[in-house]
Amino acid sequence: MPLWPKDTLTTGRSPRVLFVWGANYLNQAKGFLDVYQTLWPKLDLIVDLNFRMDTTALYADVVLPATSWFEMWNLNTTDLHSYIIPFTPVIPPQFGSRSDWQIWQGLADALANTGVVFQDSLPDGTTITRDYATLGTDFRTLNTDGQDLSDDKDACQFLLDSSVETNGLTMDGIAEQPARLLETSEEWTSDLLPNQAYYGFQRMTEHLKPLHTLTGRQQFYIDHDWYLSDFREELPVYKPPVDADLYPLRWITPHGRWSIHSTYRDLKFQLRMQRGRPIVYLSPSEAQARGLLDNDPVEVLNDHGSLVAHLCVSPRLPAGMALMYHGWESYMLKNNLDDTSGFKNGWQGPCTIRIKPTQLVGGYAQLKFRLNYWGPTGNQKDTRVQVVKYAGTLP
Repeated sequence: MPLWPKDTLTTGRSPRVLFVWGANYLNQAKGFLDVYQTLWPKLDLIVDLNFRMDTTALYADVVLPATSWFEMWNLNTTDLHSYIIPFTPVIPPQFGSRSDWQIWQGLADALANTGVVFQDSLPDGTTITRDYATLGTDFRTLNTDGQDLSDDKDACQFLLDSSVETNGLTMDGIAEQPARLLETSEEWTSDLLPNQAYYGFQRMTEHLKPLHTLTGRQQFYIDHDWYLSDFREELPVYKPPVDADLYPLRWITPHGRWSIHSTYRDLKFQLRMQRGRPIVYLSPSEAQARGLLDNDPVEVLNDHGSLVAHLCVSPRLPAGMALMYHGWESYMLKNNLDDTSGFKNGWQGPCTIRIKPTQLVGGYAQLKFRLNYWGPTGNQKDTRVQVVKYAGTLP
């Protein structure tokens, strides 16, 4: 695993600065309360680049006001389709906000103005000289053949020109009509075929190209020692939830259809599709066993944290489960992080920070670290909770 805080663990040094960009980290972090009570006090500076005053922004030292998606030039892609879609400025940046690209340039210029020069050690043990004096210029011109990319639109065009998939597209052209990628590289599993929708593994099925697995074929069986002897997971296997949390209900927090993660979770037209406030789902049998009625205020709790919301009794839920769609901001739940009444809030409050050990296997056939694709992830579905009627009053 190439990404882990080696210095923090081997030298005892704690992180000092947290810079959050493109995320609502505090609100979305598993082990919400652990993060706030353990990490936050260690930090000298928390900076958030944001266009909303979300939970992370409210608990940051500095918020750099960013433009929204409709105030800047930018590019949007995904591995779920073969089109590239631009963000275009419908209105100019509002209230002194800047685009991400302009904010990063401003930070680079600020560092350049310090004139700091120092020796830095690389992971392989060699040292190099870091000269901040040139950082601003380097940010705009390094590896661009002399082209200055201080303008957002120019930077986007440079990305289009530099990619196999988009070389030949222009920002003006895709602003008028979002375009399909022109080519696919070796990273893709299929070609782009005229008048056909992109579908996965076309090169493997039509051209018989081997898959990137140990056998070159689709495979479930993994003969790595950890899978074979330590965890007995050489083939897919069901394992019940862990018993570390001795509570009766499995806590499930799936993606909702009412927000983009936590973004816009508090908008009125979104809230109206979910009773206008945070809700927790229980089956009729589980609600009846606890003397709970639909819309009752309830507390969801375990040894890691708790939250207070309203109950939605739903027959689509099985017995033994409590469900809350994710993304609710902490300020939408009862009390707040600094409350002294004992409630530990945040929709991730009850969740633990556990990782699946087999996901630490790396460099073995197809099991190779790739950010967001293969690496250790949390096991929040092993979280267990209890749901009880809230003794206080809710507004």
